[in-house]
Amino acid sequence: MMKKGQVYYYLLIVSIVAVVAIVVLFKMNNNNNSNNNTFSDQSTAVISEESDLAGEAISRVKPICKETDVDKPLKEEFVAGEITFTNLKNNGESFQDTKKDYCKDNKFLIEYSCKDYKYKGSSVSISSTVYHAVYCENGCNQQQGVCNVGSDSGQQEQLCIDDDGKNIHNKGSVYGKYYLSESPSSDEEIVFSTQYDTCSKVESGAEFPDGKYVAENECDKNDFIHTYYYKCPETEWCYDGECKPIKCVDPDGNDLTTKTKVTGYNPLSESMTAWGDYCSETKTSGSAKSGKYINEAVCNGINIDYLKPTECPSDQWCYDGACKKKA
Repeated sequence: MMKKGQVYYYLLIVSIVAVVAIVVLFKMNNNNNSNNNTFSDQSTAVISEESDLAGEAISRVKPICKETDVDKPLKEEFVAGEITFTNLKNNGESFQDTKKDYCKDNKFLIEYSCKDYKYKGSSVSISSTVYHAVYCENGCNQQQGVCNVGSDSGQQEQLCIDDDGKNIHNKGSVYGKYYLSESPSSDEEIVFSTQYDTCSKVESGAEFPDGKYVAENECDKNDFIHTYYYKCPETEWCYDGECKPIKCVDPDGNDLTTKTKVTGYNPLSESMTAWGDYCSETKTSGSAKSGKYINEAVCNGINIDYLKPTECPSDQWCYDGACKKKA
């Protein structure tokens, strides 16, 4: 049995431990409150910062500016162009904007250029910072939005660019001076343009998707674009601006029971053409809706041709270009 003094001793120890525990718990609680307050303040600061940035949301968008009349053999004012760039609305919202060069009057050109692009990243409009005015010594072409090129413009040393030379087997393009009309009356009708090679049925004729001739655009000695006509070789034909090997296509492969059209070269007319299968009443008569004979269009190498009139089998009759069972 414990003595009275020992009991008092143990009670004292327990009391001290309890007091220490209470103090520790109290301090821990204060620290947690302090941390929570700090986090709350930081959150408020972040929210406030985001609110401040709302008017400059564009600053988080990478601005762009692209220009179409750069990297040309001429100065920008002599080439019709436009720029596409990141612009701002009055509320600070970003959007993609496009501006084209234009004549302010007969002497001044408004030239939009990425060189003048100054991105502000604020709610203030920046459209006024993407252009500069150019004085056109030979006048401003209102239709094209370019300065006219005259003999004294200092541009004569500039080159006309032909990306394929006289290659009739490649559809090329030429960038250079170009007259708006066949009989220009002044320098105002001169523009800088890109012209692509095309095809023509006849020499110096109108443009067509296909033809016997390539209308090849080239540079002349004065840096103007001039069109020259070249006849494709005998076994070739012009398709989409270049000479390509002629192909004769027979979809049904001489099948008398199927009506089709054969596409190939006609040496008589010197042209590509399409002939279809047809019926005839005799071997020498012309086309008929029905008859005893079928005239089958076929390929003869690259040329289109007809087989000799062929009599349909005894149990068949030719209807609309094909041998079919008799009705």
